[in-house]
Amino acid sequence: EEITFTTPTAVAQIGTTYYSSLSNAISAASNSTITMLADTTESVDISERKEIVIALNGQNIGSITNSGTLGITGAGTISSKAGNAIINHGALNISGAAHIIGESTDDGTYKPTLYNYGTLDMTGGTISATISYALTNRGTVNISGDAKITGETTDDGKNCATLYNYSEGTVKIAGGTIRS
Repeated sequence: EEITFTTPTAVAQIGTTYYSSLSNAISAASNSTITMLADTTESVDISERKEIVIALNGQNIGSITNSGTLGITGAGTISSKAGNAIINHGALNISGAAHIIGESTDDGTYKPTLYNYGTLDMTGGTISATISYALTNRGTVNISGDAKITGETTDDGKNCATLYNYSEGTVKIAGGTIRS
């Protein structure tokens, strides 16, 4: 008799431990680097006590809500068809060649690609919008290095705004590219 076993595909890895979902890896992480091994569309939350680096490793992931300390490194994509690709209430550091993409929502509402309430340090990567703002800020944003923030032109010819800063927000630009 032949027996077949099905094992879940590993999506993420911390050290030598493999996880079938990014959420499971985040739950297990403690001051850890999570290396992505496969694409996932799941949306994840990072609690305020977590300190995590997500090494995209060429993979694509769904949206992130961050209340902790989060680093995003390497090439790969973070996107959401439900609006915000990232909502940041904590400390967020984006470096490397990450591409954060905002897409139109199913209900036609406009949501920024990255909504920042905390601290965002961006030394690399790209934040782009295909609808609404690429970056909306109510916290502190530091842009430098090879960081890029872009607003694209929609199918109906409208330009997406690149950066919207509320009066309580602070933006410091010491390099990078911002274009609409």
